[in-house]
Amino acid sequence: MFAVILHNIVTILQVIIFVNILLSLVPKFAETSVGLFIQRVAYVIQTPARRLFEMLGLGRGPIDWSPVMSIFLLNITEGVILRALYG
Repeated sequence: MFAVILHNIVTILQVIIFVNILLSLVPKFAETSVGLFIQRVAYVIQTPARRLFEMLGLGRGPIDWSPVMSIFLLNITEGVILRALYG
């Protein structure tokens, strides 16, 4: 049961990150209340990845790789938690 709930939460967070990427392409929708909510949640999720890139000296560049790294870190975290709980 916990594994399903955790997987659903991770999936929802991944969808929010993906929608945030799409919002950057459509600025009009990004200014709505839903768009602002998605941006806020995505910012919180992507902050650890941005800090990691800055620590590695990769924080600057034309492409923001933090969404990709955030999805990667979410998947790793989910796997670690499930392995720790269920072996």
